[in-house]
Amino acid sequence: MNTEIEKALPHALDGFGGFTEAVEGDTQSQSGVSLLGLKLKYLDPIWTDPDEQEMKGPLVVHDIQRKVQKWLDDTRPVETIVLTPGQSWPDIEKMNAECPKSEWREKFGKLQGPWQGEHVVLFFDDKTMVRYWWPSPSTTVGSAICVRELVAQTKLMRSYKGEFVYPLVELSHTFMPTSYGGRERPNLVVKNWVRFGEGGSLVLPTPNKPALTGSAAATVESKPAATSNPLGMQVVEKPTAKEVTEDEIIF
Repeated sequence: MNTEIEKALPHALDGFGGFTEAVEGDTQSQSGVSLLGLKLKYLDPIWTDPDEQEMKGPLVVHDIQRKVQKWLDDTRPVETIVLTPGQSWPDIEKMNAECPKSEWREKFGKLQGPWQGEHVVLFFDDKTMVRYWWPSPSTTVGSAICVRELVAQTKLMRSYKGEFVYPLVELSHTFMPTSYGGRERPNLVVKNWVRFGEGGSLVLPTPNKPALTGSAAATVESKPAATSNPLGMQVVEKPTAKEVTEDEIIF
């Protein structure tokens, strides 16, 4: 996305526009950002939810996070750094070198440092408003390609439209050649592009609100039923030839 388009967008940078694979030793920002929703897994070649039910979508991808986490075992990270949009990756190799060898673990036949990078794709179902998240190591080739491709497509579509649009994706897979003959990697297939509300802004409602009782419940019940499109989601038309080429084709 070029500088002019970025300046024209009426929103702060998000995980698409601020996605970067640059590495430098900038001060790392600590964040208490929590991931809300159900965790998705890709188990070649199927996507599953926490109940091991197959998931296919479609789901809206509303953001992408990049994190650096310190793992001492396989239960949960002891420290998490959430990178801000546009912030370069810290030097994870250097961070691991500064850790005692007692914190290193054997993974796939070799020692691995405690600090690891991670991509987290955030989804929601626009019909049920259920949220989902898919974490994957930034060093895993297949999932990293999947994330990079989606980011590249989204940046390109936003540059054509000059506004924030979001991909509506199908959870799929595609063949990836490897030195062992190849395998299926995760693939997020864009089925449509959508915008939300006036100017494309997207604000998700707070999930898991407590149930109301008494007079508060009666007040809620007296309100009209929620619409089937509470976020004002609109399908975005595909870019025209003029938008793609920045020129008009004369016949």
